[in-house]
Amino acid sequence: MTSSSYVLVIPYELKEAAKDNKCQWDKENKYWYMKSHNDDHELMKFADDYSRVNLNVPFDQKDIVKQNGGMWDMKQKIWYTYKCNAKLQNFMKFSDKNETEKEKILEKKKVKDKEKNKIKKEFLTNGGTEEEFGPWYSVNILGHE
Repeated sequence: MTSSSYVLVIPYELKEAAKDNKCQWDKENKYWYMKSHNDDHELMKFADDYSRVNLNVPFDQKDIVKQNGGMWDMKQKIWYTYKCNAKLQNFMKFSDKNETEKEKILEKKKVKDKEKNKIKKEFLTNGGTEEEFGPWYSVNILGHE
């Protein structure tokens, strides 16, 4: 991996989307990565959403982090999550980022969530159901299948 790459945390169900977005799997280190594509806004948005956020988690709180979607990196001995994790707010107290970086990450997430909620409201108003929304949003808005 070069210095102009992003280490990504891709949920298993999005592995095909990762491949479609020019992500590569590092077999030896067992992680996804993407080389910088500054000229392609959509690829960089995908990379940003799934960028890794390292967490400093006290041992007595590891189960709570795990239950909320945090993952353990056995090689580096550190907990982590990704930026678009629905429960990101719960993790920020463990983040190794400074307060300004944390605020920027959470603000970006808030904007994305607001946009998603607006789309969901319109979807439900037009006759869609709660159960249909997730798959529909994944395919039609995020471009994942």
